[in-house]
Parts: sequence; C-alpha cells; structure tokens
Amino acid sequence: MKRLFGLMAAGMLISAPVFAQTATVSTDQTAAASAGQAVKVCVDVDAAVQGVAGWSLDFTFPAGWSITPPDATDPTTFDEAFAPGKAVAAGSLESANYQADQNRFRIGFVATKGANGPGQVGCFTLVASATAQGGPINLALEANDKASAPINIAVTGATLQGAGGTTTTTGPTTDTSATTTAGPTTTTAGPTTDTTATTTAGPTTTTTTGPTTDTSATTTGPTTTTPTTTTGPTTTTTGTGGCPDVAAQTGQVSVVVDNANPAPGAKVNVSINVDAAVVGIAGAALTINYDPAVFTFVPTDATDPSGDFTAGDVLSGALLEPNVNNAGTGKIVIGLVTTKGSTKGGTIASFPLVVAAGAANPTRTAITVAAELNDKSSAPIAATVGNAVVTIGNCTGGTTAGPTTAGPTTAGPTTAGPTTAGPTTAGPTTAGPTTGTPAKGDVDGNGTVDIADVHAAIGVLFANGTSASADVNGDGKVDLVDIRLLLISVAKGTPLG
Repeated sequence: MKRLFGLMAAGMLISAPVFAQTATVSTDQTAAASAGQAVKVCVDVDAAVQGVAGWSLDFTFPAGWSITPPDATDPTTFDEAFAPGKAVAAGSLESANYQADQNRFRIGFVATKGANGPGQVGCFTLVASATAQGGPINLALEANDKASAPINIAVTGATLQGAGGTTTTTGPTTDTSATTTAGPTTTTAGPTTDTTATTTAGPTTTTTTGPTTDTSATTTGPTTTTPTTTTGPTTTTTGTGGCPDVAAQTGQVSVVVDNANPAPGAKVNVSINVDAAVVGIAGAALTINYDPAVFTFVPTDATDPSGDFTAGDVLSGALLEPNVNNAGTGKIVIGLVTTKGSTKGGTIASFPLVVAAGAANPTRTAITVAAELNDKSSAPIAATVGNAVVTIGNCTGGTTAGPTTAGPTTAGPTTAGPTTAGPTTAGPTTAGPTTGTPAKGDVDGNGTVDIADVHAAIGVLFANGTSASADVNGDGKVDLVDIRLLLISVAKGTPLG
C-alpha cells in the first residue's frame, strides 16, 4: 500500500539565521558514481539538540538514484530502510514513505519521551544507476518535544557525485518541495474537509407537563426473617504455613515472572507473553492487576516511570505508553501500537514489581492480565488469557472448608395500599437542530475511544486523509503528534481536549 502522509506539516528549511541546534547530512561517497554503487546517507545532530520526541525527515535527491526495499516480498514497505540512531528515542513509532517517481524519501518517528544529541538521527542507503545524476540531497526537517512544541534545528546538506563525476560539495541546500521561512517556523495548513455525516433535525421549542398528583397510600405488613445458618467445621493443614488456594491459569496471552518464589523486598520482572499461534498484532492495551498488599511498583525515575517499561520482540518498534496512576491499588495499564502486525510469539511488554516488605509471609497470590488486541486495520484479535502465581515463603499447607447448611428463612406478610395517580398533561414538543459532531479521538465512530482508534488514526495519516476526530490537538491536520496524544489518552484513560 502506498503510504502518503503529511508528517507534522511541510518541511522546515533553514538557511539563516543559524540556530544553535544543527543537523548535518553526510555521505560516505568518495568518488564519482557507478552503476550499482551504494552510498550511505546519514543525519547527525549536535549536543544542543535536546528532548526530541518527534522527527519528520523529508529527503529529495537527484534522478538516477533509488532505495532498495528492505523486504523483497513486500516492495511497498520501507520502514526498515532507515536505521534510527541514538538521537531517536527508544521505542519510537516509525513510518516511512518512498516515492520513487519523485526521488523522495520521508521518515517519521514519534515517541512518548525525548532523546538528546549529540548523535545520529539515522541513515539510509541510495543506490546509483548508470545514469545517476549529481546534485544536492535536500532535507526538510521538523522536530518537536513530547509536549508537541516545535524544536528549531538548522540543516546543513550534502551533495552527491553523479556518474559524470560531479564534484562533491557540502553546504546549505535549498528544498523546492516545500516553502518555509527561516528562523521561527510558520506553517500554514490548507483547508481540511471533514466527510463525517451531519444530521439535522427540526427546531426545538417547548414541553409543558401538567401537574401530577400521587395519592397513593401503601401499607406494608410486618416482615419477619429468622435465618438460621449452620457451618461445618473448617480444617487447616499446614507445613510451615497455610496459604490461599490460588490456581494457575494458562492462556494465549499470559503473565510470566522470572521468580515465582521471591522474598520480601525482592524485585520480580513481569512479562506479558503471547503464544506463537496469535499473530498479526499491531496494537495492544494490557491491564495488569495484582495484590497491592504483596506487590508495589517502584519507578527508577519518579518523574518518568515509562523508563521501567519495555516493548518486547513481538511488537518491534512499538510506541509504548504506561499508566501507573493506579499502581498503588494494584493496577497498571500498558498501551502499545505499531504500524505492522506481529509474525511470531514472544514478549509483548515487560516491567518490574517489588515484593512489599510487609507482605504476608507465607502467602500465595496471582498477577492477572486483561488484553485488548487488534491488527493494523483496527480489527480485534481474540485471545485467551492466563495468570502467574507467586508464592511468598513456604506454602505447603492447604485450606479445606467444611460443609455449610443454610437454615430456613420465613418472610412475614406484605400488604400494599391503593395507589392513585393524578392527571398528567404534556405540552407540544418540537425537535430543534442537531449537528452530528464526531467525538474527539473516536476515529472509528463506535462511541468509545480505545486502542482501535489509534490504528484508525494511523490509517487516516497514511492515506493523507482528514478526520476531525483524528485531529486530536485541533491544529487542522492529522499527524504523528495526534497519534501520540491519542495513545496516551487511551493508556491513561484521560479525556482528549
């Protein structure tokens, strides 16, 4: 599928004045181009570039050069053609679009946390044909922080040598694919048309209701309850201590711990794994529950707990957003979304818990998961779930309850008195105009904002489409900023706007 998207506005070309933050395009080319020659193109930023959570890179290059699809079985996908460097935040969602007929390559990254320079934004490879032309590699670049504020970065370009032996020079380049004023960037978005249906009803006027008189009298006879309950004997057999009887459960999505018998104060790494039979996952909302009297979540960095959560190998390159607001009550939510479906089983995400110092000893408890999964077209994927059982101390005993017999219960008579309702007169009602406006974030229009809407918004983005519900920040366009904000809203359960 041809992916077209306007990543966070048109490109930003900077020539003067020079900003403190700079990005430099470079190549490893040392001689004139020859047929089949591969030239590595990289972008590096200096130490002044800080806190970048979103990148938009729009390259144009001379005719006669091309990019080879990373996956020969899917020649339309180029996400893996650009290898990100340390200046791209770990766990960033990546999307790429190569337009061979325009000699244009666009890459976007978005994350929920920022990355700092100095370092490489990333590299890709151009391959020369026998008629490869020399000329500049133009880069229109845009960056923003995790609060969606723009970060102005000056660009220094590079030049390719053609098959005719064009001399290589490096310096500022001019990008004719977009017009942007140097210095503070001003972006003007074109008109956006929302094709959401509008429903209009007639005008609304008045409703008049006549008086209602309730002359009911209710008389209730006495009620007598004489419950008798007899409980059989309870026998507890223990070794060094009795523990609750908690059964382990297996499922296609399961909780796995690296230590099923930890001591108080110990760290337990919790992984959410998926069976190899469940594939095509491109988005997941995982709700993990545990006993807060036994486990606590202790972030490494109290200001940014997301650093303790890691996306596994199942959703490679997924954008991940955790919600630890209810960690103290035994609930953590993890949202993940990527642009391609999973092809294997393994770990979806992992994070640590700590056994509370005051946890009962011995005891036995379960860590459970509820999983909402969908594919890259937002369709749900069904999967069973399983739990992990953790034992603190030595739980060798069990608990057996004796039989319980309930005694008889007798209710006294009840007599209801007569009820008489007074007259009710309703005045005329005329419906006024109603305009159907889609709820912000409810991209698929099903009345709820969930992980499926994140994928639906990505679909709008890749189609270069418009949608008022997907434009969650209300700036008149759908871009990777909206995707990030929508995922955060779904994971944290916070309203948009």
